[in-house]
Amino acid sequence: MEGIVHDPITLAEDRGAAPLGYQRRRPEGTVLYQVVQDHLATFLAQARERSQHGTGLPRSVESEFTAYLDCGIPDDATIWVGGKRS
Repeated sequence: MEGIVHDPITLAEDRGAAPLGYQRRRPEGTVLYQVVQDHLATFLAQARERSQHGTGLPRSVESEFTAYLDCGIPDDATIWVGGKRS
């Protein structure tokens, strides 16, 4: 039958239900995300100033904070569908 959509996401939306499948969590809307985003640069700078050798926190800690801010944001996301990453 032409004109009939059998896509489950479209069918769910037509019924007024939430679409089936993946629902992005939107971490950028949480208080924790906002606090980290607003204060991370200052926090890391102060950690460098206060550390004995001026190095601040371990790189792994800085990387985790940065990854948290990038996680789940579609503009920063890369998706691999099958195959090998190059």
